Amino acid sequence: MILYNVFKYFSRFVSHEALDRFFLASTGTEYDELRDEVESLPDDRRIGQITDFIFGVDTAAVKQKISQVTGCYLFIDYSQITSSIDRLDVKTDAFHIAVTVAKPHPNDEDQFANMIGMDGCLECMSKIQRSMRHGIDRDIHLVWLPYPATVTPFVAKDLSNSFGWTMEFDIKGIDIV
Repeated sequence: MILYNVFKYFSRFVSHEALDRFFLASTGTEYDELRDEVESLPDDRRIGQITDFIFGVDTAAVKQKISQVTGCYLFIDYSQITSSIDRLDVKTDAFHIAVTVAKPHPNDEDQFANMIGMDGCLECMSKIQRSMRHGIDRDIHLVWLPYPATVTPFVAKDLSNSFGWTMEFDIKGIDIV
């Protein structure tokens, strides 16, 4: 359940209100149990400025969700999984992740206001990166942020004129998929 583990890990950076808006409709016992587990995680990593949580690769669903956001959001996107086997027959997987902290901006906003918003998003990204720096989950044999990681500006006019920052990296683990 690598996607669930990634979701659970990053859900710790958003407010409980953001999680409440994420979980819209139970689909059964497993949904309820996993939601309860996520909602009961400790608050030690929560970043108050992040008011919404978006997770997934469905472009239409992401656009629809971001169109409802007014504050700073955390968006977790993922792509390829690369697997390799070493000489000892140990399978290592690298799961490419993009973590974005962004905020919708009015179309008539001046560059100075935009810079202030970008700076706030970068501050949130820095908090996430610092928290992840030594993140190792020994239970599932996973390193959350094995460097290098690249942080780049995020500008998406088609996502409610969102501006912020994206950090891309590979989560690495032994036989995680």
